[in-house]
Amino acid sequence: QNCEDDLDCRSGRVCKSSTCVCADEDYCWGLSKPVCGSDGTLYPSHCELHRVACVIEKHIKVDPKGTCLHGIQSKPLKSDSEKKPANDQSKDTDPTTTGPAKQQQKQQRQSGHSGHSESMKHEDIIIKASDNELKSNTEHEDPCNKMEYLRFKEKLLHFHCERFQESDCNQDTKEFKQYLATLMFSYYDDSLDNFLQESELLHIEEKEQFKNLSAKCSLLNMLLFEDTDHDNKISFKEFISAFNVPGLLLDEKLRIIPTLATVDNGLEIKCGIKGSSEIVWRRNNIDLHKIHNPEIMVFDDGSLYISSIGIHHIGNYSCHDKEDASIKQTHVLKVHMPPKVMVSPSTQLHKSHSDVVLKCHAEGIPRPELSWEINEMPLPNNAKHYIRQHENGTLVIHNANYLTDTGAYKCTAENQAGKAQGVSTVFIQNPNSSESLVTTSSYHQSFLVFHEEGYIVYEPNDCVIRRDVGKEYGNFKFIPENLDAPPSLCEENKPCSWGSAVNIKNKYIYISQPRQGRVVVVEITHRWNPVQVIYTDKDPVSMFYIESLDQVWVLCWNNEVDTGSKTIVVIREASQDKQHHAVHTQPIGNRFDLVNKLFLPPSNTLHPTFLFGYVIHSGQRGLFKLDIEEMKYIKNIDLNQYSCEPENLAFIPLGGQIVIQCHSSKDGHQPPLQLILDYITDNVIANTSVSGIPYVSPDSQYLVNVNKDTGLITVSRISEEGEFGYSFTVSTGNSINDIAFFPSSRKNGYDIFMTSGSLSNIIYVNLDSGAMNILEGIGRTNEEKSWPWLENKWSIIGGNVFSEYLLTSMKYSVIILNGHMRQVQCEFRDLKKSDVAIFAEPYEG
Repeated sequence: QNCEDDLDCRSGRVCKSSTCVCADEDYCWGLSKPVCGSDGTLYPSHCELHRVACVIEKHIKVDPKGTCLHGIQSKPLKSDSEKKPANDQSKDTDPTTTGPAKQQQKQQRQSGHSGHSESMKHEDIIIKASDNELKSNTEHEDPCNKMEYLRFKEKLLHFHCERFQESDCNQDTKEFKQYLATLMFSYYDDSLDNFLQESELLHIEEKEQFKNLSAKCSLLNMLLFEDTDHDNKISFKEFISAFNVPGLLLDEKLRIIPTLATVDNGLEIKCGIKGSSEIVWRRNNIDLHKIHNPEIMVFDDGSLYISSIGIHHIGNYSCHDKEDASIKQTHVLKVHMPPKVMVSPSTQLHKSHSDVVLKCHAEGIPRPELSWEINEMPLPNNAKHYIRQHENGTLVIHNANYLTDTGAYKCTAENQAGKAQGVSTVFIQNPNSSESLVTTSSYHQSFLVFHEEGYIVYEPNDCVIRRDVGKEYGNFKFIPENLDAPPSLCEENKPCSWGSAVNIKNKYIYISQPRQGRVVVVEITHRWNPVQVIYTDKDPVSMFYIESLDQVWVLCWNNEVDTGSKTIVVIREASQDKQHHAVHTQPIGNRFDLVNKLFLPPSNTLHPTFLFGYVIHSGQRGLFKLDIEEMKYIKNIDLNQYSCEPENLAFIPLGGQIVIQCHSSKDGHQPPLQLILDYITDNVIANTSVSGIPYVSPDSQYLVNVNKDTGLITVSRISEEGEFGYSFTVSTGNSINDIAFFPSSRKNGYDIFMTSGSLSNIIYVNLDSGAMNILEGIGRTNEEKSWPWLENKWSIIGGNVFSEYLLTSMKYSVIILNGHMRQVQCEFRDLKKSDVAIFAEPYEG
């Protein structure tokens, strides 16, 4: 440490050749205020403690408990005859004022004066309660007592109020003291290290002449009274607390901070609490530093960082000091998402004077406003010709004109987060042309229906069969290795068996064949033919597609009936034109066959980026959390305290919430229980007695609980902040078999269609109003399931956001419904076991 004089050095050190060095053995003579050291030794003074620590190069603290008095060795003062002249009459000096004391000691030694002549070993030692130091009963009381010190601090505040030229120095509010003390600390802290060292206190003491404020106390007494952690320096927290202001500071106006972020951006949040040594961040009362989530980090400086914001991050984040949680700041995070726009069809050709329909769908937070342009110009103000249908973005061009209506129609969606556009091109035929014209469109809605003789592709617009592939088909593009013969679509002389299907980016359909232990891949952009088979574990039944990772997850039952011993395999790069193979996920307890149910995030129009899925084991009150990308288990979420054995699960992207339906018994011994789990922290944040399987609409606006036994439907609205709004119940009066969401024709959002459990009815429910319509006599219900692994006897599926059709498949027929008109569009009979179907919309120019 560089120095100019002794004042620049710490206690027990002197300045020699511009460097602070350990003082000589007699340097601390004249100081007699014994203290216990952390090494168990009794020292005659603070000065001697620090001098010895310097000599032996060991850090020794003051022991405020005085444990060295209990039979532990002491370091006595040397006798007068050995150390000091006989005429030394100096008095004890407060060891906290080390700088001036050193100068005084030197002067005394040079002039031949000395202090006490009695040996310390004959003194009776007691503990001084006021300053936690040891004091002899022969010593005079410290001139700076508690009362004098309090007066000194009050004068100090007033001094600095005038020094800083504040307007009203007679204020006595906590806020004003907090403000003033903060200014003082910043003024004192020359080194900007958030601590006040002894040298800094001495420097400001001499600079400002604080001796005029008190004859008995000085700024150095802060080390005596305020150094609560005994580290020989004053922290910001200790300094602020000295003036009867809490050590942790937070302006009342800053206790709740609204925070806004945009999807896919990074976000750093600073904690506004001053004086904290270590900040803890929490969400739903869980320490975020301890969770397993690669998106969230807590930095050493106490800030919270989210690497890529998603709508599942919406919610409250609070920070507080690790040692004192009484002062808390809460950041209320709202997330905006720029619009994503889709238009349909992308191109279409019509005869003159036809009605042309253009559809535009946009998602975003807040919900975007939609507008249409033609050829970069606003639509002419002609409400009878350009008809905007309700709120869902549909534009109808009535009696289209060849000259004015041919062109590029641009749909623009805009919200506070951004703007997006989609273009649909319309060609209207010249009415004077002699060429015949067939109306065409690039939008091809199709349903693939799998039955025991193969599969059929239906086009609902014209009720025609687009493709019919028999079970003997064998012209595959990729042939698996180690096959004795070329594969065929289904086994020879046996009916086809089907499990479930997933759509891969409207390029491929993956369909499982449980009895053959494999998955068939069908391309749907050219000829709708099978191109390869992928072998899996036995009885692959359920399939899930994770678009963000381009992976297909397959749940294999390993038996035709549910024994609760299932395995999971994954097919990577599912959309690539290549030979694929299935790989296993990480086993649990060295066993693969412990899975009962698998839940992975479904596709959603808001395109959330969930990183985790969940697995249920039979008879266990808990969930296994699954890292989807790494394909391994990372945590067991214990639900024992809620007596919850999970049965079904649904994802709510807004606010990152997982809805868990717990097992309940029909006899009432196990009442209905539904838990809401925070996706980020795995903490249960709510529980209700709502019954039924939870379903979440594709736009995340509705949570629908369906009690299939009683037919009771509970609908809850979800806000853009992920909060539950109004809810209502609808009784269908009959059991329910299956449910499908359907885009509303009159509003932004979805409604639902359901198949009856015992009647030949299809039930429609408006999710906004609760209005219900029943379509009676639609087909005929099955007495039993076509395949033992199927969940429903009478299934129903919808299309995408632009489709107006639904398909319901029964044991011997298929019916296509117009959901907007709520009537039958097509019916196809003489199909056996046609329960498995999927919607596709491949682009074809």
